[in-house]
Amino acid sequence: MFAEIWNYLCWFLRIIFTDAGLTEGYLNGSLGAVTLILGMMSARSAFDVDTRLYMDITLNVGMVIGMALSGRYTDRISSKWMIFLGTSTTVFWSILCALISLASVKNDAQLLTLKVLFTVSRSGFGFGLGVEFVGTFVMNSDKAFHLIQGREWRALFYSDTLQYHLGYLLSNLVPFVLFLIYGEGHLQGVLTACLTIGAILPLHTWSCHIVYCCTKANETGAQRRMRIARTRIPSALFNEFYQSTLITIAMAWAFYEISATGLGLYVPTEVLILNGNQCPNLWRMFGWTSLICAFNVLGSILGMYFTAKRLWGPKKTLIIGTAIQGVFGVLIVATVGTLLVSPLSPVLMVFFAFFHLAQEFGAGSNMALLAVGTCAPSVRGRYLGYAAAASKLGAIAGDILILLTINYIEAKDEGDSGATYEEALTYPFGIATLLLVLATTLAVTGLPKVEVDFNLVNMQALNRFLQNWGYRTTDLDRFELPPPSPTTSGSANRPARAFPSASNRGAASASASGRGGFNSLPRMPAAVPRRRVDRNSETAAGPAQPAPWG
Repeated sequence: MFAEIWNYLCWFLRIIFTDAGLTEGYLNGSLGAVTLILGMMSARSAFDVDTRLYMDITLNVGMVIGMALSGRYTDRISSKWMIFLGTSTTVFWSILCALISLASVKNDAQLLTLKVLFTVSRSGFGFGLGVEFVGTFVMNSDKAFHLIQGREWRALFYSDTLQYHLGYLLSNLVPFVLFLIYGEGHLQGVLTACLTIGAILPLHTWSCHIVYCCTKANETGAQRRMRIARTRIPSALFNEFYQSTLITIAMAWAFYEISATGLGLYVPTEVLILNGNQCPNLWRMFGWTSLICAFNVLGSILGMYFTAKRLWGPKKTLIIGTAIQGVFGVLIVATVGTLLVSPLSPVLMVFFAFFHLAQEFGAGSNMALLAVGTCAPSVRGRYLGYAAAASKLGAIAGDILILLTINYIEAKDEGDSGATYEEALTYPFGIATLLLVLATTLAVTGLPKVEVDFNLVNMQALNRFLQNWGYRTTDLDRFELPPPSPTTSGSANRPARAFPSASNRGAASASASGRGGFNSLPRMPAAVPRRRVDRNSETAAGPAQPAPWG
Protein backbone atom coordinates (compact mmCIF):
# COMPACT_ATOMS: atom_id res chain seq x y z
CA MET A 1 0.00 0.00 0.00
CA PHE A 2 2.77 2.44 0.92
CA ALA A 3 4.62 1.61 -2.29
CA GLU A 4 1.50 2.37 -4.32
CA ILE A 5 0.98 5.68 -2.50
CA TRP A 6 4.64 6.59 -3.09
CA ASN A 7 4.37 5.77 -6.80
CA TYR A 8 1.17 7.77 -7.00
CA LEU A 9 2.83 10.79 -5.34
CA CYS A 10 5.90 10.63 -7.57
CA TRP A 11 3.74 10.35 -10.67
CA PHE A 12 1.63 13.32 -9.54
CA LEU A 13 4.71 15.49 -8.91
CA ARG A 14 6.15 14.57 -12.30
CA ILE A 15 2.89 15.54 -14.00
CA ILE A 16 2.62 18.82 -12.10
CA PHE A 17 6.18 19.99 -12.76
CA THR A 18 6.70 18.78 -16.32
CA ASP A 19 3.35 19.27 -18.08
CA ALA A 20 2.14 22.46 -19.69
CA GLY A 21 -0.87 23.24 -17.49
CA LEU A 22 1.02 25.17 -14.81
CA THR A 23 2.84 27.26 -17.40
CA GLU A 24 -0.32 27.96 -19.36
CA GLY A 25 -2.22 29.04 -16.25
CA TYR A 26 0.56 31.35 -15.08
CA LEU A 27 1.04 32.99 -18.47
CA ASN A 28 -2.70 33.55 -18.89
CA GLY A 29 -3.04 34.84 -15.34
CA SER A 30 -0.07 37.19 -15.66
CA LEU A 31 -2.03 38.99 -18.37
CA GLY A 32 -4.10 40.68 -15.67
CA ALA A 33 -1.05 41.68 -13.63
CA VAL A 34 0.70 43.16 -16.67
CA THR A 35 -2.40 45.11 -17.68
CA LEU A 36 -3.01 46.53 -14.21
CA ILE A 37 0.62 47.58 -13.74
CA LEU A 38 0.79 49.19 -17.18
CA GLY A 39 -2.43 51.06 -16.40
CA MET A 40 -0.92 52.44 -13.19
CA MET A 41 2.31 53.38 -14.98
CA SER A 42 0.35 55.49 -17.46
CA ALA A 43 -1.20 57.51 -14.60
CA ARG A 44 -4.62 56.23 -15.61
CA SER A 45 -7.05 53.96 -13.88
CA ALA A 46 -5.70 50.54 -13.01
CA PHE A 47 -8.60 49.05 -14.96
CA ASP A 48 -7.42 49.57 -18.54
CA VAL A 49 -9.99 47.21 -20.01
CA ASP A 50 -9.14 47.92 -23.65
CA THR A 51 -5.48 46.92 -23.31
CA ARG A 52 -6.35 43.75 -21.45
CA LEU A 53 -8.95 42.79 -24.04
CA TYR A 54 -6.53 43.37 -26.92
CA MET A 55 -3.91 41.21 -25.22
CA ASP A 56 -6.41 38.46 -24.49
CA ILE A 57 -7.80 38.49 -28.03
CA THR A 58 -4.32 38.16 -29.57
CA LEU A 59 -3.55 35.35 -27.13
CA ASN A 60 -6.69 33.47 -28.12
CA VAL A 61 -6.06 34.02 -31.84
CA GLY A 62 -2.64 32.43 -31.43
CA MET A 63 -4.16 29.54 -29.50
CA VAL A 64 -6.76 28.93 -32.23
CA ILE A 65 -4.00 28.64 -34.84
CA GLY A 66 -1.79 26.51 -32.60
CA MET A 67 -4.58 24.11 -31.59
CA ALA A 68 -5.80 23.65 -35.14
CA LEU A 69 -2.30 22.95 -36.50
CA SER A 70 -1.41 20.72 -33.56
CA GLY A 71 -4.63 18.77 -34.00
CA ARG A 72 -3.81 18.23 -37.65
CA TYR A 73 -0.21 17.14 -37.17
CA THR A 74 -0.16 15.43 -33.75
CA ASP A 75 -1.51 12.26 -35.36
CA ARG A 76 1.00 12.56 -38.21
CA ILE A 77 4.18 13.35 -36.30
CA SER A 78 4.14 12.58 -32.59
CA SER A 79 2.56 14.08 -29.51
CA LYS A 80 5.91 14.38 -27.74
CA TRP A 81 7.47 16.39 -30.56
CA MET A 82 4.44 18.66 -30.77
CA ILE A 83 4.83 19.26 -27.03
CA PHE A 84 8.49 20.06 -27.61
CA LEU A 85 7.61 22.50 -30.41
CA GLY A 86 4.96 24.25 -28.33
CA THR A 87 7.22 24.50 -25.27
CA SER A 88 10.10 25.89 -27.34
CA THR A 89 7.84 28.56 -28.83
CA THR A 90 6.52 29.52 -25.39
CA VAL A 91 10.05 29.75 -23.97
CA PHE A 92 11.17 32.07 -26.76
CA TRP A 93 8.32 34.53 -26.33
CA SER A 94 8.39 34.43 -22.52
CA ILE A 95 12.11 35.27 -22.44
CA LEU A 96 11.47 38.06 -24.95
CA CYS A 97 8.74 39.50 -22.71
CA ALA A 98 11.03 39.38 -19.68
CA LEU A 99 13.72 41.28 -21.62
CA ILE A 100 11.21 43.85 -22.86
CA SER A 101 10.07 44.54 -19.30
CA LEU A 102 13.60 45.70 -18.43
CA ALA A 103 13.25 48.72 -20.73
CA SER A 104 12.75 51.99 -18.90
CA VAL A 105 9.49 53.87 -19.43
CA LYS A 106 9.79 57.67 -19.25
CA ASN A 107 6.95 58.96 -21.42
CA ASP A 108 3.64 57.91 -22.94
CA ALA A 109 5.20 57.02 -26.31
CA GLN A 110 7.53 54.49 -24.70
CA LEU A 111 4.64 53.09 -22.67
CA LEU A 112 2.52 52.71 -25.81
CA THR A 113 5.41 50.90 -27.52
CA LEU A 114 5.69 48.59 -24.52
CA LYS A 115 1.97 47.79 -24.69
CA VAL A 116 2.20 47.02 -28.42
CA LEU A 117 5.19 44.71 -27.90
CA PHE A 118 3.43 42.87 -25.08
CA THR A 119 0.28 42.52 -27.19
CA VAL A 120 2.20 41.09 -30.16
CA SER A 121 4.12 38.69 -27.93
CA ARG A 122 0.82 37.32 -26.62
CA SER A 123 0.07 35.87 -30.04
CA GLY A 124 3.34 33.92 -29.88
CA PHE A 125 2.42 32.77 -26.38
CA GLY A 126 -0.94 31.61 -27.64
CA PHE A 127 0.51 29.64 -30.54
CA GLY A 128 2.94 27.79 -28.29
CA LEU A 129 0.34 27.11 -25.62
CA GLY A 130 -2.17 25.85 -28.19
CA VAL A 131 0.30 23.39 -29.71
CA GLU A 132 1.39 22.27 -26.26
CA PHE A 133 -2.16 21.82 -24.94
CA VAL A 134 -3.27 19.42 -27.68
CA GLY A 135 -0.05 17.38 -27.62
CA THR A 136 -0.05 17.08 -23.82
CA PHE A 137 -3.71 16.15 -23.59
CA VAL A 138 -3.43 13.51 -26.32
CA MET A 139 -0.38 11.93 -24.66
CA ASN A 140 -1.96 11.91 -21.19
CA SER A 141 -5.30 10.57 -22.45
CA ASP A 142 -3.50 7.69 -24.17
CA LYS A 143 -1.57 6.92 -20.99
CA ALA A 144 -4.67 7.21 -18.81
CA PHE A 145 -5.91 3.93 -20.28
CA HIS A 146 -3.09 2.15 -18.47
CA LEU A 147 -4.12 3.36 -15.01
CA ILE A 148 -6.43 1.69 -12.53
CA GLN A 149 -10.07 1.92 -13.60
CA GLY A 150 -11.72 4.95 -12.07
CA ARG A 151 -8.52 7.02 -12.03
CA GLU A 152 -8.20 7.64 -15.75
CA TRP A 153 -10.18 10.87 -15.57
CA ARG A 154 -8.24 12.16 -12.58
CA ALA A 155 -5.06 11.77 -14.62
CA LEU A 156 -6.53 14.00 -17.31
CA PHE A 157 -7.55 16.63 -14.78
CA TYR A 158 -4.03 16.76 -13.37
CA SER A 159 -2.81 17.86 -16.78
CA ASP A 160 -5.69 20.24 -17.53
CA THR A 161 -7.90 22.17 -15.14
CA LEU A 162 -6.12 21.68 -11.82
CA GLN A 163 -2.68 22.67 -13.11
CA TYR A 164 -4.13 25.56 -15.06
CA HIS A 165 -5.85 27.08 -12.04
CA LEU A 166 -2.82 26.49 -9.82
CA GLY A 167 -0.77 28.50 -12.30
CA TYR A 168 -3.46 31.17 -12.43
CA LEU A 169 -3.46 31.38 -8.63
CA LEU A 170 0.34 31.69 -8.59
CA SER A 171 0.23 34.53 -11.13
CA ASN A 172 -1.93 36.58 -8.75
CA LEU A 173 -0.22 35.59 -5.50
CA VAL A 174 3.19 36.82 -6.71
CA PRO A 175 2.15 40.47 -7.29
CA PHE A 176 -0.08 40.34 -4.19
CA VAL A 177 2.90 39.48 -1.98
CA LEU A 178 5.24 41.93 -3.71
CA PHE A 179 2.82 44.87 -3.47
CA LEU A 180 2.02 43.95 0.12
CA ILE A 181 5.73 44.13 1.00
CA TYR A 182 7.04 46.96 -1.18
CA GLY A 183 3.93 49.02 -1.84
CA GLU A 184 3.01 50.64 -5.15
CA GLY A 185 6.25 52.56 -5.62
CA HIS A 186 8.04 49.73 -7.45
CA LEU A 187 5.76 49.07 -10.42
CA GLN A 188 8.59 48.41 -12.88
CA GLY A 189 10.27 45.95 -10.50
CA VAL A 190 7.06 44.01 -9.84
CA LEU A 191 6.37 43.85 -13.59
CA THR A 192 9.85 42.48 -14.26
CA ALA A 193 9.54 39.93 -11.44
CA CYS A 194 6.20 38.63 -12.73
CA LEU A 195 7.47 38.27 -16.29
CA THR A 196 10.74 36.69 -15.15
CA ILE A 197 8.83 33.95 -13.35
CA GLY A 198 6.78 33.63 -16.53
CA ALA A 199 10.02 32.90 -18.38
CA ILE A 200 11.39 30.47 -15.78
CA LEU A 201 8.34 28.19 -15.75
CA PRO A 202 8.31 27.38 -19.50
CA LEU A 203 12.10 27.15 -19.50
CA HIS A 204 11.90 24.54 -16.75
CA THR A 205 9.19 22.65 -18.63
CA TRP A 206 11.26 22.85 -21.82
CA SER A 207 14.32 21.40 -20.03
CA CYS A 208 12.25 18.56 -18.57
CA HIS A 209 10.83 17.78 -22.00
CA ILE A 210 14.31 17.65 -23.52
CA VAL A 211 15.39 15.09 -20.93
CA TYR A 212 12.13 13.17 -21.25
CA CYS A 213 12.13 13.12 -25.06
CA CYS A 214 15.75 11.98 -25.20
CA THR A 215 15.44 9.24 -22.57
CA LYS A 216 12.02 7.76 -21.76
CA ALA A 217 9.75 9.03 -24.52
CA ASN A 218 11.13 6.99 -27.39
CA GLU A 219 8.39 5.53 -29.54
CA THR A 220 7.99 1.79 -29.69
CA GLY A 221 7.38 -0.09 -32.90
CA ALA A 222 3.69 -0.35 -32.09
CA GLN A 223 3.44 3.41 -31.61
CA ARG A 224 5.13 4.05 -34.94
CA ARG A 225 2.73 1.67 -36.68
CA MET A 226 -0.15 3.43 -34.99
CA ARG A 227 1.06 6.84 -36.18
CA ILE A 228 1.33 5.53 -39.74
CA ALA A 229 -2.15 4.03 -39.51
CA ARG A 230 -3.58 7.30 -38.21
CA THR A 231 -2.37 9.21 -41.25
CA ARG A 232 -4.17 6.79 -43.56
CA ILE A 233 -7.66 7.34 -42.13
CA PRO A 234 -9.38 9.45 -44.81
CA SER A 235 -10.72 12.82 -43.72
CA ALA A 236 -14.01 12.09 -45.51
CA LEU A 237 -14.72 9.09 -43.28
CA PHE A 238 -13.60 11.00 -40.19
CA ASN A 239 -16.00 13.83 -41.01
CA GLU A 240 -18.88 11.49 -41.76
CA PHE A 241 -18.51 9.51 -38.53
CA TYR A 242 -17.75 12.37 -36.11
CA GLN A 243 -19.41 15.37 -37.74
CA SER A 244 -22.46 15.65 -35.46
CA THR A 245 -20.55 14.78 -32.27
CA LEU A 246 -17.70 17.16 -33.06
CA ILE A 247 -20.06 20.05 -33.81
CA THR A 248 -21.95 19.42 -30.56
CA ILE A 249 -18.89 19.35 -28.29
CA ALA A 250 -17.36 22.32 -30.13
CA MET A 251 -20.50 24.42 -29.62
CA ALA A 252 -20.88 23.41 -25.97
CA TRP A 253 -17.21 24.10 -25.25
CA ALA A 254 -17.41 27.45 -27.07
CA PHE A 255 -20.45 28.54 -25.01
CA TYR A 256 -18.57 27.65 -21.84
CA GLU A 257 -15.52 29.65 -22.95
CA ILE A 258 -17.68 32.68 -23.75
CA SER A 259 -18.94 32.62 -20.17
CA ALA A 260 -15.65 31.75 -18.46
CA THR A 261 -13.46 34.17 -20.42
CA GLY A 262 -15.87 37.07 -20.07
CA LEU A 263 -16.23 36.63 -16.31
CA GLY A 264 -12.49 36.14 -15.92
CA LEU A 265 -11.86 39.54 -17.49
CA TYR A 266 -14.68 41.05 -15.43
CA VAL A 267 -13.14 40.28 -12.03
CA PRO A 268 -11.29 43.65 -11.78
CA THR A 269 -14.53 45.44 -12.63
CA GLU A 270 -16.31 43.53 -9.86
CA VAL A 271 -13.71 44.72 -7.34
CA LEU A 272 -13.95 48.27 -8.68
CA ILE A 273 -17.73 48.37 -8.27
CA LEU A 274 -17.64 46.90 -4.76
CA ASN A 275 -15.08 49.57 -3.82
CA GLY A 276 -17.46 52.40 -4.74
CA ASN A 277 -16.05 52.91 -8.25
CA GLN A 278 -12.67 53.83 -6.77
CA CYS A 279 -9.45 52.01 -7.52
CA PRO A 280 -8.38 50.02 -4.45
CA ASN A 281 -4.80 49.37 -3.49
CA LEU A 282 -3.13 46.94 -5.84
CA TRP A 283 -2.36 44.47 -3.06
CA ARG A 284 -6.06 44.43 -2.16
CA MET A 285 -6.96 44.06 -5.81
CA PHE A 286 -4.72 41.02 -6.28
CA GLY A 287 -5.87 39.67 -2.92
CA TRP A 288 -9.50 39.52 -4.06
CA THR A 289 -8.45 38.00 -7.37
CA SER A 290 -6.36 35.38 -5.56
CA LEU A 291 -9.39 34.48 -3.45
CA ILE A 292 -11.48 33.81 -6.56
CA CYS A 293 -8.61 31.81 -8.08
CA ALA A 294 -8.41 29.73 -4.89
CA PHE A 295 -12.10 28.90 -5.25
CA ASN A 296 -11.42 27.90 -8.86
CA VAL A 297 -8.72 25.50 -7.66
CA LEU A 298 -11.13 24.07 -5.09
CA GLY A 299 -13.79 23.65 -7.78
CA SER A 300 -11.33 21.80 -10.02
CA ILE A 301 -10.36 19.44 -7.19
CA LEU A 302 -13.98 18.69 -6.35
CA GLY A 303 -14.85 18.21 -10.00
CA MET A 304 -11.90 15.86 -10.46
CA TYR A 305 -12.92 13.81 -7.43
CA PHE A 306 -16.63 13.44 -8.19
CA THR A 307 -16.24 12.92 -11.93
CA ALA A 308 -13.97 9.94 -11.27
CA LYS A 309 -16.68 8.36 -9.12
CA ARG A 310 -18.52 5.61 -10.98
CA LEU A 311 -21.91 6.80 -9.70
CA TRP A 312 -21.30 10.33 -10.94
CA GLY A 313 -19.35 10.51 -14.17
CA PRO A 314 -18.76 13.61 -16.30
CA LYS A 315 -22.34 14.22 -17.40
CA LYS A 316 -23.91 14.06 -13.94
CA THR A 317 -21.14 16.25 -12.52
CA LEU A 318 -21.70 18.73 -15.33
CA ILE A 319 -25.44 18.89 -14.63
CA ILE A 320 -25.01 19.35 -10.87
CA GLY A 321 -22.31 21.99 -11.30
CA THR A 322 -24.44 23.97 -13.73
CA ALA A 323 -27.45 23.73 -11.39
CA ILE A 324 -25.43 25.09 -8.46
CA GLN A 325 -24.03 27.82 -10.66
CA GLY A 326 -27.53 28.73 -11.79
CA VAL A 327 -28.63 29.10 -8.16
CA PHE A 328 -25.78 31.50 -7.40
CA GLY A 329 -26.41 33.37 -10.66
CA VAL A 330 -30.03 33.95 -9.66
CA LEU A 331 -28.91 35.05 -6.17
CA ILE A 332 -26.48 37.58 -7.62
CA VAL A 333 -29.00 38.99 -10.08
CA ALA A 334 -31.75 39.18 -7.44
CA THR A 335 -29.73 40.67 -4.57
CA VAL A 336 -27.12 42.85 -6.27
CA GLY A 337 -29.27 45.99 -6.11
CA THR A 338 -29.86 45.61 -2.37
CA LEU A 339 -26.39 44.50 -1.32
CA LEU A 340 -24.53 47.21 -3.24
CA VAL A 341 -26.04 50.00 -1.13
CA SER A 342 -25.75 48.12 2.17
CA PRO A 343 -22.80 47.37 4.46
CA LEU A 344 -23.06 43.74 3.32
CA SER A 345 -21.58 44.42 -0.12
CA PRO A 346 -18.60 42.05 0.49
CA VAL A 347 -21.17 39.23 0.52
CA LEU A 348 -21.41 39.73 -3.24
CA MET A 349 -17.75 38.79 -3.61
CA VAL A 350 -18.49 35.57 -1.72
CA PHE A 351 -21.30 34.89 -4.18
CA PHE A 352 -18.90 35.63 -7.04
CA ALA A 353 -16.37 33.16 -5.63
CA PHE A 354 -18.91 30.36 -5.27
CA PHE A 355 -20.25 31.13 -8.75
CA HIS A 356 -16.76 30.59 -10.18
CA LEU A 357 -16.30 27.46 -8.02
CA ALA A 358 -19.48 25.89 -9.40
CA GLN A 359 -18.41 26.80 -12.92
CA GLU A 360 -15.12 24.93 -12.57
CA PHE A 361 -16.76 22.04 -10.72
CA GLY A 362 -19.15 21.45 -13.59
CA ALA A 363 -18.29 22.70 -17.05
CA GLY A 364 -14.66 23.61 -16.40
CA SER A 365 -13.76 20.10 -15.26
CA ASN A 366 -15.69 18.17 -17.87
CA MET A 367 -15.72 19.91 -21.27
CA ALA A 368 -12.25 18.79 -22.28
CA LEU A 369 -12.91 15.34 -20.79
CA LEU A 370 -16.08 14.98 -22.87
CA ALA A 371 -14.09 15.94 -25.96
CA VAL A 372 -11.52 13.23 -25.24
CA GLY A 373 -14.07 10.64 -24.14
CA THR A 374 -16.23 10.83 -27.27
CA CYS A 375 -13.57 9.97 -29.86
CA ALA A 376 -11.34 7.01 -30.66
CA PRO A 377 -7.60 7.13 -29.91
CA SER A 378 -6.92 6.76 -33.64
CA VAL A 379 -8.27 10.25 -34.39
CA ARG A 380 -7.88 11.95 -31.02
CA GLY A 381 -5.39 14.54 -32.19
CA ARG A 382 -7.49 16.10 -34.92
CA TYR A 383 -10.75 15.67 -32.97
CA LEU A 384 -9.45 17.38 -29.83
CA GLY A 385 -7.55 20.01 -31.81
CA TYR A 386 -10.59 21.10 -33.80
CA ALA A 387 -12.86 21.14 -30.73
CA ALA A 388 -10.32 23.11 -28.67
CA ALA A 389 -9.81 25.61 -31.50
CA ALA A 390 -13.57 26.16 -31.65
CA SER A 391 -13.60 26.74 -27.89
CA LYS A 392 -11.01 29.50 -28.22
CA LEU A 393 -13.17 31.12 -30.88
CA GLY A 394 -15.77 31.21 -28.12
CA ALA A 395 -13.19 32.85 -25.85
CA ILE A 396 -12.68 35.59 -28.46
CA ALA A 397 -16.45 36.04 -28.60
CA GLY A 398 -16.47 36.29 -24.79
CA ASP A 399 -13.87 39.09 -24.94
CA ILE A 400 -15.93 41.01 -27.47
CA LEU A 401 -19.16 40.42 -25.54
CA ILE A 402 -17.76 41.73 -22.26
CA LEU A 403 -16.34 44.80 -24.07
CA LEU A 404 -19.72 45.54 -25.65
CA THR A 405 -21.42 45.10 -22.27
CA ILE A 406 -19.05 47.52 -20.55
CA ASN A 407 -19.39 50.10 -23.33
CA TYR A 408 -23.18 49.80 -23.26
CA ILE A 409 -23.35 50.34 -19.50
CA GLU A 410 -20.94 53.29 -19.64
CA ALA A 411 -22.90 54.92 -22.47
CA LYS A 412 -26.20 54.39 -20.65
CA ASP A 413 -24.94 55.84 -17.36
CA GLU A 414 -23.01 58.71 -18.92
CA GLY A 415 -23.84 62.01 -17.28
CA ASP A 416 -25.75 60.36 -14.42
CA SER A 417 -23.64 61.01 -11.35
CA GLY A 418 -25.97 59.05 -9.10
CA ALA A 419 -26.19 55.99 -11.30
CA THR A 420 -25.91 52.68 -9.55
CA TYR A 421 -23.87 49.77 -10.85
CA GLU A 422 -26.57 47.18 -10.52
CA GLU A 423 -26.74 46.60 -14.28
CA ALA A 424 -22.96 46.28 -14.48
CA LEU A 425 -23.17 43.16 -12.33
CA THR A 426 -26.57 41.88 -13.46
CA TYR A 427 -25.95 41.59 -17.19
CA PRO A 428 -22.64 39.64 -17.19
CA PHE A 429 -23.75 37.07 -14.62
CA GLY A 430 -27.16 36.66 -16.21
CA ILE A 431 -25.61 36.10 -19.65
CA ALA A 432 -23.01 33.72 -18.22
CA THR A 433 -25.67 31.64 -16.47
CA LEU A 434 -27.78 31.34 -19.62
CA LEU A 435 -24.76 30.33 -21.72
CA LEU A 436 -23.73 27.66 -19.21
CA VAL A 437 -27.24 26.22 -19.18
CA LEU A 438 -27.20 26.12 -22.98
CA ALA A 439 -23.75 24.48 -23.06
CA THR A 440 -24.82 21.85 -20.52
CA THR A 441 -28.00 21.08 -22.46
CA LEU A 442 -26.01 20.57 -25.66
CA ALA A 443 -23.44 18.34 -23.97
CA VAL A 444 -25.98 16.19 -22.12
CA THR A 445 -28.41 15.68 -24.98
CA GLY A 446 -26.05 15.62 -27.95
CA LEU A 447 -23.12 13.52 -26.69
CA PRO A 448 -22.99 9.79 -25.93
CA LYS A 449 -22.45 8.51 -22.42
CA VAL A 450 -18.79 8.40 -21.42
CA GLU A 451 -17.71 5.33 -19.45
CA VAL A 452 -14.38 4.52 -17.83
CA ASP A 453 -13.46 2.28 -20.78
CA PHE A 454 -14.01 5.10 -23.28
CA ASN A 455 -10.82 4.25 -25.21
CA LEU A 456 -11.97 0.71 -25.98
CA VAL A 457 -15.62 1.55 -26.72
CA ASN A 458 -14.86 4.41 -29.09
CA MET A 459 -12.13 2.44 -30.83
CA GLN A 460 -14.47 -0.50 -31.50
CA ALA A 461 -17.22 1.78 -32.83
CA LEU A 462 -14.86 3.56 -35.23
CA ASN A 463 -13.30 0.29 -36.39
CA ARG A 464 -16.71 -1.20 -37.19
CA PHE A 465 -17.58 1.89 -39.21
CA LEU A 466 -14.28 1.75 -41.11
CA GLN A 467 -14.65 -1.96 -41.80
CA ASN A 468 -18.12 -1.39 -43.25
CA TRP A 469 -16.54 0.98 -45.75
CA GLY A 470 -13.82 -1.50 -46.67
CA TYR A 471 -11.05 0.11 -44.64
CA ARG A 472 -8.60 -2.34 -43.09
CA THR A 473 -8.22 -1.84 -39.34
CA THR A 474 -5.49 -4.40 -38.75
CA ASP A 475 -2.89 -1.80 -37.83
CA LEU A 476 -5.28 -0.05 -35.48
CA ASP A 477 -6.19 -3.30 -33.70
CA ARG A 478 -2.56 -4.32 -33.45
CA PHE A 479 -1.72 -1.19 -31.50
CA GLU A 480 -4.88 -0.76 -29.48
CA LEU A 481 -5.38 -4.24 -28.02
CA PRO A 482 -6.07 -3.72 -24.31
CA PRO A 483 -3.17 -4.41 -21.95
CA PRO A 484 -3.21 -7.52 -19.76
CA SER A 485 -5.09 -7.60 -16.49
CA PRO A 486 -3.25 -7.76 -13.16
CA THR A 487 -2.98 -11.24 -11.67
CA THR A 488 -2.68 -12.39 -8.08
CA SER A 489 -0.98 -15.74 -7.73
CA GLY A 490 -2.44 -18.23 -5.28
CA SER A 491 -5.84 -16.57 -5.07
CA ALA A 492 -9.05 -18.52 -5.61
CA ASN A 493 -10.73 -15.46 -7.12
CA ARG A 494 -7.97 -14.76 -9.59
CA PRO A 495 -9.25 -12.57 -12.45
CA ALA A 496 -9.25 -13.93 -15.95
CA ARG A 497 -6.28 -12.91 -18.07
CA ALA A 498 -6.96 -10.89 -21.17
CA PHE A 499 -4.30 -12.80 -23.15
CA PRO A 500 -2.70 -16.23 -23.11
CA SER A 501 0.63 -16.33 -21.37
CA ALA A 502 2.69 -16.18 -24.55
CA SER A 503 1.03 -13.13 -26.02
CA ASN A 504 0.63 -11.61 -22.60
CA ARG A 505 4.35 -11.03 -22.28
CA GLY A 506 4.54 -9.49 -25.72
CA ALA A 507 1.60 -7.17 -25.10
CA ALA A 508 2.98 -6.12 -21.74
CA SER A 509 6.36 -5.25 -23.23
CA ALA A 510 4.71 -3.37 -26.10
CA SER A 511 2.71 -1.18 -23.72
CA ALA A 512 5.38 -0.78 -21.06
CA SER A 513 6.31 2.69 -22.23
CA GLY A 514 2.77 3.92 -21.74
CA ARG A 515 2.35 2.87 -18.12
CA GLY A 516 1.95 5.51 -15.50
CA GLY A 517 3.06 5.41 -11.88
CA PHE A 518 0.55 2.64 -11.15
CA ASN A 519 1.36 -0.99 -11.80
CA SER A 520 -2.25 -2.09 -12.21
CA LEU A 521 -4.02 -2.12 -15.53
CA PRO A 522 -7.72 -2.15 -16.46
CA ARG A 523 -9.39 -5.46 -17.04
CA MET A 524 -11.45 -6.02 -20.19
CA PRO A 525 -11.47 -9.74 -20.89
CA ALA A 526 -14.83 -9.85 -22.65
CA ALA A 527 -13.82 -7.62 -25.55
CA VAL A 528 -10.62 -9.44 -26.48
CA PRO A 529 -11.95 -12.72 -27.92
CA ARG A 530 -14.46 -10.90 -30.09
CA ARG A 531 -11.79 -8.59 -31.45
CA ARG A 532 -9.43 -11.49 -32.08
CA VAL A 533 -12.15 -13.26 -34.04
CA ASP A 534 -12.68 -10.15 -36.13
CA ARG A 535 -8.99 -9.98 -36.92
CA ASN A 536 -8.78 -13.66 -37.78
CA SER A 537 -11.82 -13.50 -40.01
CA GLU A 538 -10.42 -10.45 -41.72
CA THR A 539 -7.11 -12.21 -42.33
CA ALA A 540 -8.80 -15.38 -43.54
CA ALA A 541 -10.88 -13.45 -46.03
CA GLY A 542 -7.76 -12.55 -47.96
CA PRO A 543 -6.53 -9.11 -48.93
CA ALA A 544 -9.10 -6.38 -48.58
CA GLN A 545 -10.64 -4.85 -51.67
CA PRO A 546 -9.46 -1.40 -52.72
CA ALA A 547 -11.37 1.32 -50.92
CA PRO A 548 -13.66 3.62 -52.95
CA TRP A 549 -11.41 6.63 -52.21
CA GLY A 550 -8.34 4.83 -53.63
